[in-house]
Amino acid sequence: MAPREQALPQSIPSKPAWQHALSLTEQVNSCAISADGARVVAGTSQEFGQGQFAVVCFDADGNQRWRQPVGTPQAYQGVFWVAISADGTTVAAGGELADGSSGFLVAFDGGTGASLYENTALPARVNQVSLSDDGNTLLACYLDTIALYRRGSTPVFAQVDTYSVAAHHTIESAMLSGDGTRAVAGSIHYVQSATTSATASATAGSTATATVGAVVSASISPVGGFEDITTTDFDSGVMRVAVTADGSAWGGALHDASCVCFLAGATRLPVWRHRCPVAANIAYAFDIAGSASGTVSLAYGVNLVADPDPGAPQGAVISLTCDAQATPPVPVQRWCTPTRFAVNPGVSLDRAATLVTATDGKPDPGHETTESAGNFYLFDNIANSLLWSYPTPKMNWPMAIAANGRAIVGASDDGRVYYWAGA
Repeated sequence: MAPREQALPQSIPSKPAWQHALSLTEQVNSCAISADGARVVAGTSQEFGQGQFAVVCFDADGNQRWRQPVGTPQAYQGVFWVAISADGTTVAAGGELADGSSGFLVAFDGGTGASLYENTALPARVNQVSLSDDGNTLLACYLDTIALYRRGSTPVFAQVDTYSVAAHHTIESAMLSGDGTRAVAGSIHYVQSATTSATASATAGSTATATVGAVVSASISPVGGFEDITTTDFDSGVMRVAVTADGSAWGGALHDASCVCFLAGATRLPVWRHRCPVAANIAYAFDIAGSASGTVSLAYGVNLVADPDPGAPQGAVISLTCDAQATPPVPVQRWCTPTRFAVNPGVSLDRAATLVTATDGKPDPGHETTESAGNFYLFDNIANSLLWSYPTPKMNWPMAIAANGRAIVGASDDGRVYYWAGA
């Protein structure tokens, strides 16, 4: 009999088990799934638009469990990011309610939708939220700040710590390890010229970009806030970060289409930086799984340099593996597969790193409100192959696989949530 991990990818068909329209006029910018796939959550939004936005929770059968409105009926842009704890008990969401001046962070009971936290007066949009597996620790990022929240003797969250990066940097991405012991964040700063030297300088052959950035890592005290904070500067902005469930390995995708990997015990500098094997100009997507005690698996998605052929691929997904115990650890490319359109942040790995998801699609050039079609993708990370792609009439931003690899949720600018389930 074949090993379970090699048989696993064949058990999720391309046809969604269900799909639901959350809105006929709004987009769904973010979605998340519990570790067992039993509960999913999504948030409605409208780029450059107004509406009554909401956070919505479904069970694995597609039944709506609850729906909670966010802000007023004339809120601006709405939900930018959602998260659900691995055990499904806790949901968090963040985004924007007024143009450039009012961000929000909310948290709910995953079972009932009861409010666990609400702050609608943050100074700017919340760019990402993340929860520990047990739902007791929450991380959010906005402007140049990461903020940490905890639940103590009551179910309601309270802020316990904040940390801000260098002036003029924006934290686009921040994530907690599943065990709640480490926070990781990535920042970007757009500059007039790229003459800035970086602590973690590029390897030979790199080219200057119009951004600089940093990866921030901090351990989290069992009873307090951030500890042992390290900041590693790069000659390119950091677009997306991720961390393994045990907090022992983390990394990010950079604006120059490279990616970096850090291992616990060598936190000041990355153990390596991988250059995209194809001509690309930005990486929006990144995920990581495994442990520094063994093998670390990484996947990231890039936008390719424009090709005059309109039928040419516009993106690619790259899978890497690394023996974290090797001296030195080095990245080994497993595969690099093109996508029809530019890759968006829907790249995710199950915790065994047997499957990789991805999304694509892009706005039309010179337009803010019109866009291409999109696709959802599922890759077999063991056999190094594309299992399927599922087309949609509009572009797709989020897609996430359950930690156990048995279910997937995706969402689209067509206003729908899609759910795929294993046999």
